[in-house]
Amino acid sequence: MTAQLTDIVKYSDTDYPLAEYEGDGLFEPGDYNIKVATDRCSACWKGYLVGYEIRRKNLFLNTLDVYTKDKYAGRPVPFYLNIAEREKKSFFNPKPKNRIKVYRRIITEPIVDVPPPPINGVEPKESDFFDYSYENLNLKMQFTGVLLVTDGLIKELIRNMGNHPAWKYEKVIALCFKAGEMIESKDISGDVEKIRDSMQKEDQEIEQKSTAGWIVKSFSSKQTLVMLNKFGKEI
Repeated sequence: MTAQLTDIVKYSDTDYPLAEYEGDGLFEPGDYNIKVATDRCSACWKGYLVGYEIRRKNLFLNTLDVYTKDKYAGRPVPFYLNIAEREKKSFFNPKPKNRIKVYRRIITEPIVDVPPPPINGVEPKESDFFDYSYENLNLKMQFTGVLLVTDGLIKELIRNMGNHPAWKYEKVIALCFKAGEMIESKDISGDVEKIRDSMQKEDQEIEQKSTAGWIVKSFSSKQTLVMLNKFGKEI
């Protein structure tokens, strides 16, 4: 596993990493008929990165970088793929064991790359790092919830795994939205500083108890938000 690339929110002419969020209405590829390839880059398991921008208190999707190409596209046929899947319950196997079975599958038809569709009238362009990029989308989001944007990642707290949650940054700003319109912005760096030691202690305890559990937690999109709520800090 690897530390993940971070979505960006441009706010007051500054690009901030989007460390955490809670709510509904942010960009989802499936809503725009984009099939994302999630196995292309260990630093971007979700398969895409977005750039938001706040203009006149409204939240817009401005850029999108996405992996869509099947990694076997263009490969001469026929060829074999090794398919791994967990045993499933069946009539002949009523009590499957928790193990992985590997079998070979022959591919006889070429796998063809199909570019993703336009978004808001903007066509994708082939990209160097990702497969395709969209620019100047100017697509208004109908997001309702809170975004935690950040600055100043604390060097001592950096781990090469998952997302960097808001509590690992020196500066944390909470941006609250209703139907895509920003209704409040608040610097909560002081509140986050007060819970940082508790967050670090909890993080260490989970890792000592279960590495797998810690890895799952490292990909959470609202670690700090949950702890702030636990300590009765309203955003």
